Amino acid sequence: MTLSHYCPTAASLLDADVGAEARQPTLQVDAPAFPPNGEYIGLDARDALPPLVRPGMLMDWEAWWECERLAVDLLMFADHPHDALARLRAAVQDLGSWSPADGPLLDRVRSAFEADGRSRANVPTADLVAAVHAAIPADLGAPPVLVEPRPTERATGRFLAAHAFANWPIHVGAGLSIWLRSIEAASALIDAGFGIRAADLRLRHLADTTMLCRALARLG
Repeated sequence: MTLSHYCPTAASLLDADVGAEARQPTLQVDAPAFPPNGEYIGLDARDALPPLVRPGMLMDWEAWWECERLAVDLLMFADHPHDALARLRAAVQDLGSWSPADGPLLDRVRSAFEADGRSRANVPTADLVAAVHAAIPADLGAPPVLVEPRPTERATGRFLAAHAFANWPIHVGAGLSIWLRSIEAASALIDAGFGIRAADLRLRHLADTTMLCRALARLG
């Protein structure tokens, strides 16, 4: 579970100064504010198979949870979100070539993130933004115009971390590459001048996840 930052309160938390405790672990299990017997609208993956590394190759849950955790830490605490994304791209490229003969996937996940490599984006910002808008069903109409200030780098990194966690495309799409593309799409909306709330309105409320995965897959 993660929050939609279309909510003004959730959006304001992205740039909140929470002090030294912000460097502590950021993911919580059984958070008191979200009891397991609550009613939640969204994708329920509790009985699903683990995500795919790539088409035809499943991850195991422990490896996925570690990948998710490391991605959140990388994006959450990055001084420069674009640099963190470049590191995430390199890690995903490394993991994409894994096979069981290489040893435990959990070890490969950790080594991929420790490698500190960088990989440049190969999809233009405009194409990612277009993919998001192509995934919005026509009958929903055009999203409203929201006037927002450009988010700080701290808020942007936290926003991207929220999209790395509890991510729907990783469960609906065809592997880690689509998960990465969905995070890049969130970054692209910010780079294109959309504010945090306007970006999440599109990504979490208007875009159809299956349509979005297909549109992102067509980008290569």
